[in-house]
Amino acid sequence: MPTWILAAAALPGLYGIVRGITLWPDLPGLLRLRAWLGWTQVALTVAFVAVCLVVAWPKA
Repeated sequence: MPTWILAAAALPGLYGIVRGITLWPDLPGLLRLRAWLGWTQVALTVAFVAVCLVVAWPKA
């Protein structure tokens, strides 16, 4: 698989991550008791994207 195809497939996900980071301050605040839940969701999303990139990375 050419690298440009992998890049084209990863761009929407990367755009979503960057857009989410830039809009994070404008989102309604979580209660302090549930703040860990938001960070857990962010960590799981980043881990999922990383696993997808490792699996899809061309093995040469």
